[in-house]
Amino acid sequence: MSHALCRAAVAAAALTAVVAFAAPALAHEHRTIGAYTFTVGWKNEPTYSGFSNAVQVFLADAAGKPVTNLGDTLNVTPVFNGQKGETLALRPAFGATYGTQGEYDSALTPTRPGTYAFHFTGSIAGQNIDETFTSSDKAFSNVADAGGIQFPAKDPSNGELAAKLTNLDPRIASLQAAQIQAAGKASRATTLGVLGIVVGLFGVIVAAVALKSGGRRRNEPAVRSETVAAS
Repeated sequence: MSHALCRAAVAAAALTAVVAFAAPALAHEHRTIGAYTFTVGWKNEPTYSGFSNAVQVFLADAAGKPVTNLGDTLNVTPVFNGQKGETLALRPAFGATYGTQGEYDSALTPTRPGTYAFHFTGSIAGQNIDETFTSSDKAFSNVADAGGIQFPAKDPSNGELAAKLTNLDPRIASLQAAQIQAAGKASRATTLGVLGIVVGLFGVIVAAVALKSGGRRRNEPAVRSETVAAS
């Protein structure tokens, strides 16, 4: 093999290695923070609301060597429209025989389309980290509405369903109040009805007793008074 072919083969192998490492980090934001380089984005891109995903970060030192011994010293907090989520631990997504060295992920399902920020806090080998990465057209992708990829029918998203349920809450509360009010009126009507029946029965009993007493008096024989003349 000629020297030119050897150089071409080596260059091709190097290019393949670079592409293999960089492929998962496409549409990610690269930033040097102190002695380390962060490459941050969504694990699955494009990113759609309602689908399971993960915060993905590739860590390397100043020499470009992947950081493989991070441990549990670095965390990430997702932020959406000023609302902070729970602080999440970053887990290694690689091993001796799988994955990309230096990749750390944290599972996250974005439930609304829009712009997200990832706030990293903690430390790497003693260096404090307090850095925020925000999605945009120039960084990692914003979250898109999943309706654009649904076929044959577009189903409402979890966010749309939640909004509809929220709008229904006042109506449901009103119906419940009306039901309670109607039940109260029915209960009072039932009580009055029972009371009326009792009073009516009592009246019937009194009338029956009166009739029986009057009949007894009419059937008694008349007592005649006789005057015995004195002899």
